[in-house]
Amino acid sequence: MTCRWLLVILVSIAACSDGGTAKPDAQHCVPTGDGNECTLDSCENDQPTHLPTPTGTPCSIGECTAAATCEPVAQCTDGSQNGDETGIDCGGSCAPARRCDNGGSCTIPADCASGVCTNTLCQVPACGDGVVHAGEMCDDGNLTNGDGCDDGAGGTCRPTGCGNGTIAAPETCDDANAINGDGCDNNCTITACGNGVVTGLETCDDGGLVGADGCSTTCLREHGFSCTTVVPSSCSSTCGDGLIASDEACDDHNVTSADGCSAICETEPNYGCTSEPSICVNPCGDGALDSGEACDDGNRVAGDGCGVTCQFDLGCAANQTPVVVTNAASFAIPDATPAGVSSPVTVAATGGVTKVGVYIGNLTHPYAADLDMFLVSPRGKTRELSTDNGASGDNYVRTLFDDAAGLSVIGTVAPFTGRFRPEATLASTPDDFGGRPAIGVWTLKVVDDSADDSGRLDAWTLLLCVDPSIPTCGDGVRNADDECDDGNLDDADACNSDCRITEGCGDGNLDVGEDCDDDNLTSGDGCSATCKVDITCAAGEVPVIVSNPATFVIPDNTPAGAVSPVTVTTAGAVTKVTAYVKTITHAYNVDIALVLTGPRARRNLSVKNGGSHYVGTLFDDSAAVPITSGPAPYTGRFRPQQSLTTTAGSDFTRTRSAGTWSLNVVDNYAPDAGSLQGWTLAMCVSPTATFCGDGVKNGSEECEDANTIDTDACSNLCGIADGCGDGNLDAGEQCDDDNAVAGDGCSATCQPDITCGAGQTPVIVTNATSTPIAQTINGASSMVNVALAGVVRNVIATVDITHPDVGQLEVFLRSPWGVQRALATSNHVGANYTRTILTDAATNSLASGTAPFVGRFRPDEAIVNDGGFANQTAMGTWTLQVARTISGTTGTLNRWTLAVCVDTSTTSVCGNGTVEAAETCDDANATAGDGCAACQLELTCPAGNPVFVRGAGLPLSIPDGNPAGVTTLASVAATGTVTKAIVAIGTITHHWLSDLQLSLISPAGISIELSSSNGSNGDDLVSTIFDDAATASIVGAAAPSRGRFAPQSPLSAVDGQFANGTWRLKVVDAFARDPGTIVSWTLGLCVQ
Repeated sequence: MTCRWLLVILVSIAACSDGGTAKPDAQHCVPTGDGNECTLDSCENDQPTHLPTPTGTPCSIGECTAAATCEPVAQCTDGSQNGDETGIDCGGSCAPARRCDNGGSCTIPADCASGVCTNTLCQVPACGDGVVHAGEMCDDGNLTNGDGCDDGAGGTCRPTGCGNGTIAAPETCDDANAINGDGCDNNCTITACGNGVVTGLETCDDGGLVGADGCSTTCLREHGFSCTTVVPSSCSSTCGDGLIASDEACDDHNVTSADGCSAICETEPNYGCTSEPSICVNPCGDGALDSGEACDDGNRVAGDGCGVTCQFDLGCAANQTPVVVTNAASFAIPDATPAGVSSPVTVAATGGVTKVGVYIGNLTHPYAADLDMFLVSPRGKTRELSTDNGASGDNYVRTLFDDAAGLSVIGTVAPFTGRFRPEATLASTPDDFGGRPAIGVWTLKVVDDSADDSGRLDAWTLLLCVDPSIPTCGDGVRNADDECDDGNLDDADACNSDCRITEGCGDGNLDVGEDCDDDNLTSGDGCSATCKVDITCAAGEVPVIVSNPATFVIPDNTPAGAVSPVTVTTAGAVTKVTAYVKTITHAYNVDIALVLTGPRARRNLSVKNGGSHYVGTLFDDSAAVPITSGPAPYTGRFRPQQSLTTTAGSDFTRTRSAGTWSLNVVDNYAPDAGSLQGWTLAMCVSPTATFCGDGVKNGSEECEDANTIDTDACSNLCGIADGCGDGNLDAGEQCDDDNAVAGDGCSATCQPDITCGAGQTPVIVTNATSTPIAQTINGASSMVNVALAGVVRNVIATVDITHPDVGQLEVFLRSPWGVQRALATSNHVGANYTRTILTDAATNSLASGTAPFVGRFRPDEAIVNDGGFANQTAMGTWTLQVARTISGTTGTLNRWTLAVCVDTSTTSVCGNGTVEAAETCDDANATAGDGCAACQLELTCPAGNPVFVRGAGLPLSIPDGNPAGVTTLASVAATGTVTKAIVAIGTITHHWLSDLQLSLISPAGISIELSSSNGSNGDDLVSTIFDDAATASIVGAAAPSRGRFAPQSPLSAVDGQFANGTWRLKVVDAFARDPGTIVSWTLGLCVQ
């Protein structure tokens, strides 16, 4: 104690001392004692201070505390409460080693063994006291259950959850264990199916009572599923295991798509799947219409009208709208009624048409050739789908008309099933529906134009691709096809929903007081804004319009026809002519010819075009649409078949205007009659221009005698009436082509001639024997012989035929090797071919000429090209055949001349496409392995040896329209059995190949159909090899079918038969009007 006070004294002295040298200073602080041994007495800022000593500093009774008090030191084991103990030897600094028991004193929870100090007393451990005691996993200081820490069993806290013995939402039970099946399962739900826990007899429990999800309503695993053991059960099917689960439409034991059952076990479009594992079959593309299919064209190609899923598909572009509308109503087709039957559909899509398809679901008729079918647009534009096709076959069944089809409906034999190109284009040219408005009512019109057979249209579908960007009716802008456009589609106002004038002039109908109505209000186009025939003439010209409104009966099958005259009194030269036909009624337009005759010339307006009737038809050289491609009933402006005023010397250009003009309508065939009900002639006349007969000889005239008398020295063509080069055949002349130029077929001395190239020899032979044209299809034949060896380089034929109607004749030239070319078909009008020179080099075609066709003309088929006589051997007999297509009138083949240029440096050409002399084939190439090598047949035998036998008794005529046909024989001497057969047609000539049916008949009487009704309206079979091994089929092949083709029925039907005996080739011409000849054929057999 003395030492401590000494320290205090020393500190005090030090604080107030200056080290013994300083003098006392009254300003310095003097520390003062506070009587507390646990403080340090000092000065700070000249003020006395008393700071606590460090805790634990020894003091008189123990140690100084932080509170600067001297306290005894806790002993914790002395049996007394001392120090900071809160109880005897517990709490305070004795903790945590020695904590006070429950009920003992405490200041903080750490003083208590329970860790709970409430109101200075240690409490008994309990759930909710905020202390996690032994046996507890939590204690959140409250007794609220479900908040994460619950008051568990035995008063101990447990985390909220199933199995803690406390029921907290959403639990329905909690038995404080994880045993299943004891009434409360380990998910704290009452043991039962649907609680998600598999117990008892359950094989799954997905927590629900809904079936078809893998676990049934009775908690049993469903077929095709597997289920996990987790709670709840998770059930799934396995696509590809071959088991069809309830969530699978099929399972074909694989995960491959495009086989009917997809990689996710869904049935793919147009497939049907059965059995387990699934067996899937796709009927789409089999050609049969199955359930769910809108169409089936025998393939699964997109964009061909019937798509990959057998639904309609035209292959519209991405920016276009596909339209499919069907009329499934059944309509009777009235027999022999020009009005026919109309079946409408309505299109709502706006925009312009880019593609059109017409699908005939079912049209029954026992004689398809009686039928004409048309598609009519909302604005009345009509296009021919099929007219008079199908011969004696029946029905249109699942028939798709599409511009892109490879096979034309023309010449095809019914029944029509599949995809065909229509007679007139639908959306491929400016003349059809392409670019025109889609919206409105479209109509399929079907006409039966012959008596005795009736039919029915059951259903049809219109397919369109529509481009919304193309301007259409109702847009308020009068577009090219609009008569009006009032910005709406109201049919009750003056401008209807087709942008057509509702009633009156310009509506396209001939109303009372109208001479014409061309469906517009434009003047100067032939029909004025007041619906009168008009014409626009140049300055100084006089417009002349004359009409004959009388009705004339058109006599049936009478060359004279009906003649309706008008008189022109205005004198001058014609510069322009149009002809307007008000109405011609005739059920079969192809029977009739319309001819306009003036004082000097005559021109064909329309000859043998299809459909029925002419209604408001204007013939004008400036029309965009030719009459040959226009659809019946021919309403509107058409370009005539021959020009009217474009070529001086050929048509009416600069001919005399004054005089009688007439419209002549001739019906060339029985049994349909008709009538002409008015027509109008419009022309422009130049009063000052020269013309034949005006007495002034101009540059194009050979003479001028101021008249149009044809029997005086100057003809009505202002040509010299007598002498070579006057265009008239005078005594001693064999030809007269109206010039004195040599080498153009008629020499400067009016004798047949020909100009040949270097190294070529001209050969000119004539048959001057007059031959009557018999009243049969074969008519008349006349032969000449070419004796010079070599190949043909040029051909000219000159014919002289007397007949009142050349439209009843067809004139053919046939080479020694059977190649036949049509010099003149039955499409021409008038009397006689008078020394007509036919050469490919002529400027004018026969179609542009007029009877009697004096001079040079191009034949209807080229004669000096690869399809004609070029490169053929010239030597042999050449035949001119004049065929009669209709009986009734007589005529005579007076004479004819053949002029040929012969290249003598080459005697024959293998590869020219014509089977000649020792050749058995000629496929127009030098390639081996294609059935014909070096112009000899190739035959690779699977067993045995090849045998070739030529047909005998040839050439042989094919009876026209005779089902008995004709048979040519090939006798096989070889013995053994057939292992393979081929048939090679060297040449069969026929002008309409689809008329023919060919079959091979074995010695045992087995008949094999080689070809039936193929080749459409093409000519001939040339080097056609029928071989089962060919990749191309004869079905649909184009004439002349040169090359190797698979026959219509397989030739393997004769395999195993005896080869020895007589084999027969039978050829039947099923339809009348065209002659034909079997020239050569060869049978090839492999004999073992």
